[in-house]
Formats: sequence, structure tokens, C-alpha cells
Amino acid sequence: MGLILDLNGVLSGTPTTEGTCTFEVCAVDLVGSVGNGKITVTVAPPSTTTTTTTTTPTTTTTAPPTTTTPTTTTTTTTPTTTTTPVTYSGGPIHIQNDYQFTAANGVVSGSGTTSFPYIISGWSIDASGANGIDIQNTTVYFIVRNCLVENGGNSYYGIYLDNVTNGTIENNTCSNNFFGIYLYSSSKNTLTNNTCLGNGTYDICIYTSNNTLEGNTYVTIYPPE
Repeated sequence: MGLILDLNGVLSGTPTTEGTCTFEVCAVDLVGSVGNGKITVTVAPPSTTTTTTTTTPTTTTTAPPTTTTPTTTTTTTTPTTTTTPVTYSGGPIHIQNDYQFTAANGVVSGSGTTSFPYIISGWSIDASGANGIDIQNTTVYFIVRNCLVENGGNSYYGIYLDNVTNGTIENNTCSNNFFGIYLYSSSKNTLTNNTCLGNGTYDICIYTSNNTLEGNTYVTIYPPE
């Protein structure tokens, strides 16, 4: 059978045939005791191992192409309207009624009331082509202050009030005009601390009554004080 059991009890070799083989075995231990027996070796036919490989088909699915829908962006531009405030551009100021006290006519603040009068202030005005400050037909409260009005020559007034009430003219300088300050048919007005010198006819002329003059500087005035 191709198997050998040696004296040391080692079974070796490669079986060449299948079948059963019996060996007589005698064993002696370390103290001299003896034992006998039989050993049967059976060589079985080789086992046949069948390996089954199952191949699972692979299905490849290709996704349909992605369709990109064009995006339309609509931009709406709202026209911007810029309103530029109308402001005083210099030159003579002409106010013909209560509604013309505006920024375009040199007004810097106020609403025309006793506590918040219209203010015309800080302007330098060349009166060579028209009356420098010309206010007519008004009853609202206003103040003209700290203005220089000059060069009216023999034709134009520095400050001219006609049919005006509730006005205050203060701390202005009027020179080289036909009249420096001229009030006609006007009442309840106040002229305070104005300097009117070097004007052609009168520095200050008041053709009316019930007005107040205080602390003004002038050489000629009508009517004489």
C-alpha cells in the first residue's frame, strides 16, 4: 500500500492504493511493561471536489443624456429720475408775492410765520442790471440779513420794498446804488443795523409810515429825521 510503520512507531509513506492495512504493534514503556495490539489503517479513495463558478451577467445601463434647459435671465432696469433742487444762482432777487419766497429766490430757511420767518441771508448781489433785492405785495414774515448789494448806479435800487408788511432788513450793506434801501407804500417793517453809504439819491428812503429804523449807518435819508 506504500505505508511503513517503523520500530519507533512512526507511520510514513504515501498510499498507492486504496484499501485496509492491519499492523501488529508491541509497545514497551519506561518501566518495562509490554503491550500488544493491532492498528488498522484504511486508505480511502481520493475525494473529488467540484467547484462550480457561477457568472452573473453584468448589465450596464447607460443613463440618458442630461438635457440642460437654457436659463433666460431678464433684467429690468428702472429709469432713475434725479431731481436737482432749484437753488439761488446769484444775481438780483425779485419776489412778487407770498408764494415766491423759495430757494431759487435766495431763501435759505423759514416758513413765513412769526416764529419761523423766511430768511434771505449771506448773498453778494450785483445790482447793475436790476434792483438788487426787490420784494413786492407780500404779508408773510421774512428777514433779509447780511447781504451786500451794490453797483445799481443811477438806475437801480439796492433793496426795494413795495406794498410789503412784516419784513425785517438787518445788517446789510448797500452802496453805489440809485437808492440804498427804499420803502414804498409799506408798513410794519424794521430796518436795523444796515450800512448804506455812497448811494446816488438817498441812502435810505421811506415813502410810508409805521416802520421802525434802529442803528442804521447812512449819510442821506428821506424824510429827514
